[in-house]
Amino acid sequence: QVSNVQNYSALHRWLLGCDWTVKHMSGYGSTGTFPTSDNQVLLMLCIAVIGALLYAIILATVSAGIVEKAKRNPRDRLVKKLDEVSDALKEIGLPKQYREEIKSYYYYVFKMAGTIG
Repeated sequence: QVSNVQNYSALHRWLLGCDWTVKHMSGYGSTGTFPTSDNQVLLMLCIAVIGALLYAIILATVSAGIVEKAKRNPRDRLVKKLDEVSDALKEIGLPKQYREEIKSYYYYVFKMAGTIG
């Protein structure tokens, strides 16, 4: 593959280094082909960078969609919060009467905030 790297120009060697770095850091690895001209190296480098950027954009979009969906369902937040409060109150050994009052307070707060009907 790379036998006469020293015979290439400094720019070509620098571009090869960038190409190799981007491919290995992004997981593309060695493709088995070795670009021989500056234009080929530059093209392969651009393709690898654009591919990595598109992958990051897709991943960020999916993550944002999941987070947005979780924000839209206030009923789940209420249930989760009440479960957390119930567990914490049971751990400290609070009597059932007080636990029920505290849970009804959280229900009231969520209702007044308009997150539940």
